[in-house]
Amino acid sequence: NNMFSSRPAASSLGRPAALVAQRRLSTASPLTCILEERRGPVGLITLNRPKALNALSPTLVRELVQEVKRFDADPEIGAIVVTGSGDKAFAAGADIKA
Repeated sequence: NNMFSSRPAASSLGRPAALVAQRRLSTASPLTCILEERRGPVGLITLNRPKALNALSPTLVRELVQEVKRFDADPEIGAIVVTGSGDKAFAAGADIKA
């Protein structure tokens, strides 16, 4: 447990972390506009449309919401960090071409 969450740790729920990760992988749909990874108790989401300056397309927003909900439901995740790929912009805003 941490000071930001009242959720119990996965180990106290009797679910091995490997089983939780395996279930998550089997139900996830393929991601095309974002990258996601887990670094300990942190869920890391990277907007991955550097050629479009990570502009928020409908697909990217759908994937972002899906992954935020997934990380939020995981009792082992204590923080979610969103970053952007490329070196020019975090996100350019809405993709008006999409």
